[in-house]
Amino acid sequence: METGACSERSASRDKPWACPDGTFVKLVLEAGTGVDKPKEGSICQVFIEAEPGGPLSYPSHSWAEVELGAGDAEWDGAMDRCLETMLTGERAELRLTGGGSIIVQLASFTQTKDSWEMSASEKWNLVIRNKEHGGKLYRATGICGHEA
Repeated sequence: METGACSERSASRDKPWACPDGTFVKLVLEAGTGVDKPKEGSICQVFIEAEPGGPLSYPSHSWAEVELGAGDAEWDGAMDRCLETMLTGERAELRLTGGGSIIVQLASFTQTKDSWEMSASEKWNLVIRNKEHGGKLYRATGICGHEA
């Protein structure tokens, strides 16, 4: 899953920020600290408040660890793109353009390497992992994306 669609990674407490891909608007509720932000593959410790029954595979209304880029539900991509813009300790509201909202708090995250920092074997392991994940999703759904 490509999570880098939101290249401009700035938001402020007083000014809502629209993701360039148009999937959500972010409003910072509590500012975070530091300068580093999660990126694809980071394990993020988050508290998510989402509407019950919404298309989000990440756990809601409890602290959980989520891997950035590993979610498969409709709202997971927007959540990942939002997390890529967040600082440690930040709490934000995502207003999804298709309707619905999610509040997320980022407590911590692991640092991951960018692709140009990876060795050939690390890149190959990532390819194999993504291939296995994609195969599992393909087998679980039909050609048109409906469950088999």
